[in-house]
Amino acid sequence: MAQRTRALPGTGTGGAPETVRRTVLPGGLRVVSESMPGVRSVAFGIWVGVGSR
Repeated sequence: MAQRTRALPGTGTGGAPETVRRTVLPGGLRVVSESMPGVRSVAFGIWVGVGSR
């Protein structure tokens, strides 16, 4: 199962390491994750990019 992963540009200050990653799964699903060392919980959200303007 191939997937592409890349780090997103950081938005913080103080030279914090890149913790946000965008992964594209083989079916085209985009997954954005953020590592938060020291936090022992998980938050999950879904955004659907559909509709008209």
